[in-house]
Amino acid sequence: MNALMAELAGVVLLGVVAYIALHGAPPRIFWLVLLAVYCLDVIAITLLGRASSAAAKTAHIPGNSLLWVWSVGWEYSAKYTARQIIGNVILFIPAGMLFPTMHSDRPWKAALIGAGALSLLIETTQYLSHFGTFETDDLIINIWGALIGTGIYLNVKDSAKDKLPVGKAIRRLIPALAFALTIAAACTRPLYRKYFG
Repeated sequence: MNALMAELAGVVLLGVVAYIALHGAPPRIFWLVLLAVYCLDVIAITLLGRASSAAAKTAHIPGNSLLWVWSVGWEYSAKYTARQIIGNVILFIPAGMLFPTMHSDRPWKAALIGAGALSLLIETTQYLSHFGTFETDDLIINIWGALIGTGIYLNVKDSAKDKLPVGKAIRRLIPALAFALTIAAACTRPLYRKYFG
């Protein structure tokens, strides 16, 4: 129940950020409070309600999650694929919308550093507390989600000011399109094997 409430809070946060971006610039303290609430939300989702394991675990090979999905993952566990890969991206989309408000002159860099630091903090805490596995893939996928969020945020912000050329809007969505294509490619093989032998 805690995780469900935290995810709901994340969805509400996304709506608030989009609305604010469309209707003017709030004071900096508003963004700081919203960022703090979001960070607590992410920590609640990733750390609370987990059982501690006897030993710390790591998964250092980048791309291992996607390789697993490519080989057998979707066929045997669509729930794992949705939760571990797609869920981690969605969880960090608000980070990509909020961190740029701290450094509006370099939004992509702010999202990259902010989301990277938050993700690293979570992965390290999971490892040290034995509440999860330190996964390199989670770091990559979380940052990917933040970059998608930054593209969405900048497009919404510029469209509110009527300053959004189509080419620029599409370039900002490249992280989202790349992720969609990667997931589609990763799921193609096991789904093909399952339904067409």
